[in-house]
Amino acid sequence: MLKKYNQIGILLAVFLFLGAGCNSLPEETIHNTYNVQVTKSASYRDSHQVVEESEKIPLDQLMKKMDPELGIQKRNGQDMIVKLDGVIATASKEWKLYINNIQPEFTNLADLTVHTSDQIEWRYEEK
Repeated sequence: MLKKYNQIGILLAVFLFLGAGCNSLPEETIHNTYNVQVTKSASYRDSHQVVEESEKIPLDQLMKKMDPELGIQKRNGQDMIVKLDGVIATASKEWKLYINNIQPEFTNLADLTVHTSDQIEWRYEEK
């Protein structure tokens, strides 16, 4: 009988030793979702979501994650979107940015920081 208790005691010690680090929970990663609306015409809209850990992000990083084939050109020192979501800017139409329904003034997309609460929309409109 004493031998049986010794075996149980040894097994219990081994299980405690092996399981000592197993009951710690992994750190919970916070995910923030950015919603970007792309309006190509009055009847054609796309909605994109990008999940990030940060609550705010420079717009250029967000756009590159949303559309890896994003086309940006510098014109008169300002970033211009020349291709977005497969649609190329033309002589008569261009991509215009609206954040919370307001057109922000910016030179570089990297200078513009957006938050998860922002309504971000790109509209393909007449110049």
